[in-house]
Amino acid sequence: MNNNLMEQMKELEKSHLNLEVRKSSEELDNILADDFFEIGS
Repeated sequence: MNNNLMEQMKELEKSHLNLEVRKSSEELDNILADDFFEIGS
């Protein structure tokens, strides 16, 4: 996997932890897979 892709994936993971992103179903739809399931958030 190239470094650019790895950095992009890290940034998406970090954005998922942002409270403003977590409040927005639209933003979450943009970054999470349709079959994403979170336990213990």
